[in-house]
This record gives sequence, structure tokens and C-alpha cells, in this order.
Amino acid sequence: MEEDEALAKAIAASLEDQKGPGEASAASSTPPALSLEEKEALAKQKLEEIKRNKEEEERKLDRERERDRVRFGKEMVAQKRVLEDQERQRLADFRKREKEEQKRAKQAVLEQIARDKAERQSGAKKAEPAESSEAQRQAEAKRKQRENDSVFGVKPVTIQNNIRDLLVQIKKSYPEEKSAICFKTLNVYCKNLLRVPAEAKFRSINSANKAFVQRVACLEGGEGPQILGLVGFEMDPETRVYEMRDEKLSKLVVEAALKELNNAMTNPFFGSL
Repeated sequence: MEEDEALAKAIAASLEDQKGPGEASAASSTPPALSLEEKEALAKQKLEEIKRNKEEEERKLDRERERDRVRFGKEMVAQKRVLEDQERQRLADFRKREKEEQKRAKQAVLEQIARDKAERQSGAKKAEPAESSEAQRQAEAKRKQRENDSVFGVKPVTIQNNIRDLLVQIKKSYPEEKSAICFKTLNVYCKNLLRVPAEAKFRSINSANKAFVQRVACLEGGEGPQILGLVGFEMDPETRVYEMRDEKLSKLVVEAALKELNNAMTNPFFGSL
């Protein structure tokens, strides 16, 4: 009974907001008696109102969360875009520096080649008196004549066969790394000689040179120096230097040696047959 009266008072209080001052005074003095159905209807109405308020509050919170999510997403996208722009700029700067370094390195090499060429030309001009130049021209003419001679034309073939036999012997008798180093070194000697035959430094090999000892003379059977002898180098017994004299220099022989050396370095079946 007390609960009914409390509910009735609460309902009456809620209804007073909709009435004037006089009506409110009258209602407070004599609260109306409510039936059970009316009480249930009012209670249901209150619950629905509370539910609506709660749902509205939840919708409001959802809208705020969605706004926060969208704002956070936009901030993340903007930050990602900034980082990507910075990374692209960093890569672009790196590629630019790399190209500039390559360009400078290439230019330095070209300048060094030009300086070396100028020094060689200047040194050759200073070192060659008129008589020496004439003697070299005559020696060159004689060498070409020998190479064109039918008898001499057979000689490089024989030398080429002998060089091939020695290269095969090296490949079969020594470790692969040791033989490969010897082949590469002999190949450099022959290439330099063929490229600049008049250059004095390419026409002499010091047998005491550390690189020569470790790469060519290291073969116990002496095959490396033998190949140099077939190419035309002769050792001076006093200076212990291998020298290429004018009368021994043959372009055909050097080319034949290079052909066999290249075959030995690149053909995996070289010497296997």
C-alpha cells in the first residue's frame, strides 16, 4: 500500500510540471487515486522514457566515437603521407648523390687515362732520338715482313700448339685457383704487349717481382716462364729480367697466345679431351 502511494506521489510530481500554479497546489493537497492498470501504464511509460534517453545517450557516444575515429584516421593518413614523401625525397637525394659520385668517378678515370696517354706520348717523344726512331721503324718493317713471309706464317701455329700443351699441363697439374691466377697474369702480359708494343715497361718483366714470383714463377714445373719464352720473351742472365726484343716480337704469336689463354680461362672442358 505504501509503495502504491509513493508511486502515485512520484507520478503526481511529474504531472505538476505540465499544470499551472493553482492546479499544482490542488493536486498536491489531494493526489488522485490510480488504478492498477494506470500504475502499470505509467511505469511502462517511465521505463520507455529511460530506455529512450539511454539509447539517445549511446547514439551520442557512438557519434563522438565515430568522429574521433575519422579524425584519427585522417591524422594517420596525413602522417603516413608525410613519411612517404620524406622517404621518396630521401631516395631521390640518394640516387642523385649516387649518380653524381659515379659521374665524378668516371670523369676521374677519363682524366687519368688522358694524363697517362699524354705522359706516354711525351715520354716516347723525349726518349726517342731521330736515329732510334728510324731504327724502330726499320725493325717494325722487318717484323711485318717476317710475319707476311710464308715460312714464318707457319711458325705461330707451331708455337700456338706448344702453348696449348703447356696450358693443358698447368690445368691438370695444379689447383684450379693457382692455375687460374697464372693464366690471368700471362693474359695481362700479352694484352699489354699487343696493345702498346712500343711501350718499354710492357716489354720487360722482372723475374724478382713479387707478383711475378707468386703468380707465374710459382709453378714448380716452370711452365709459366716457358710460355713467356714461346711468346718471345728472353731472360737476361745478368739482370734476371725477361725482355722482348724487336726481332722476337710477333703480333701473330702474341695473338695466338692470347687465343689459347682465353680458351683456358673460359672453356670448362679445356684440356679434358
